[in-house]
Amino acid sequence: MNFLNDLTVIIVTYKTNREILENCINSIDPTVKILIVENSSDKDFKKEIENKFKNTSVLLANKNLGYGAGNNLGFKNIKTRYGLISNPDIIYEKDFFKNTQNYLVPKIEFSIIGISYY
Repeated sequence: MNFLNDLTVIIVTYKTNREILENCINSIDPTVKILIVENSSDKDFKKEIENKFKNTSVLLANKNLGYGAGNNLGFKNIKTRYGLISNPDIIYEKDFFKNTQNYLVPKIEFSIIGISYY
């Protein structure tokens, strides 16, 4: 069973380089939802990203909340059971989400999982 559809990746940005962000989004499994918390009021950014990436939504914070408060806002606005905090400059390996799916099962209860990367 695919539990990835019950996962949202939260990415906090503030006028982040578009190429860096898009590389990150493209490395995320397309069945996973993505919520970008943009710490500005850039409506053009929101429209562009949401039109280009169908599994992605952008929440405009309308001010620079910072990283921690941006992630908290993201968690308050996801509709999935699981949330994963990501930086916009992360490129996920091909099997990352396939492997992560092994932990997204109802029989395993957790509050937080940490990951390691190269």
